[in-house]
Amino acid sequence: SRKSGKELRAIPRSIPRLLPLIEDENVTPTKFLSDSTPILLYLDENYSRADLCLFPRDEADEKTKIVDYCLMLDSELGLYARRLAYL
Repeated sequence: SRKSGKELRAIPRSIPRLLPLIEDENVTPTKFLSDSTPILLYLDENYSRADLCLFPRDEADEKTKIVDYCLMLDSELGLYARRLAYL
């Protein structure tokens, strides 16, 4: 659900204020996650179905490769993209 600025203040201080940011109200206590790769992993582990999943199910190696690639994009390419945007 969309949150206003006041509602976003309810996010625990331990959660980095990074975008994207999701709130899962379907669990107790409410779960907050930030950053794309952890969000994808959480959604895959908690909400995927047999006919719809975010990562390959048959080979753990493939999932690891994809996650490593996502993390590389987040940490390396993301830095360059932000620098270009600031220029």
